[in-house]
Amino acid sequence: MIRANQDLDCIRRRPRAMTATTGSAIATISKAQRMLEKAATLDEILHVENLAQLARDYAKKARLGRESINVAARLALDARRKAGSTLKAMMERGELAKPGKSQMSQRATLTLEDLGLTRSQSSRYQQEASVPPEAYEAWVRRVIDSRDGVLSAYSLRALARQCESDEHDDPPLPFAKAENRIRRLIAKLSKQMDRDGRARLPELLKSLYREVEVDQSAAEGGRQRYNRPR
Repeated sequence: MIRANQDLDCIRRRPRAMTATTGSAIATISKAQRMLEKAATLDEILHVENLAQLARDYAKKARLGRESINVAARLALDARRKAGSTLKAMMERGELAKPGKSQMSQRATLTLEDLGLTRSQSSRYQQEASVPPEAYEAWVRRVIDSRDGVLSAYSLRALARQCESDEHDDPPLPFAKAENRIRRLIAKLSKQMDRDGRARLPELLKSLYREVEVDQSAAEGGRQRYNRPR
């Protein structure tokens, strides 16, 4: 954190310039982006995250605008994702003991405590890194293109949970089983409805079917746009 504060001094020494333009802030972030690309160790990656967080906080305080805030926030998230991928790779190689193990494996030489991280921090980094690159980029664009959206690690973890849920969806239900369930449900509801309700039931089912068709068409169109080559 001390090193990150020192790197950010160049911003704090020029408050007038920074309140007049976002150029200097973005240039500083661009330098940090290059640092992240070259970062080879977890310490170097987390240093960039700290720098980006400080730049984001300063952009908020100096009211540099949502664009500058999101540029810094995006860099912080990129660093967090790279940290998560690095932690996972270290565990898979046996260089880092997995949380919850009473003893390190024979090859493991480090623990999270050695790295200055808690189990919660490690879990969050890895959860954020689990979002597929395509889904991450699409989410970033949606937030930035919105009227007042701001990127955050909290929202990214919500996206990670959604991606994980999508991966574990139940398998498609065979038509015969679906038909049987629908028939039983309609029969049960029909017994509980009055005569007028039962008379309107066929039209209700047709209306619901049309709504399902519309939803499926919209979802299919969204998937096609999402998967379209860029």
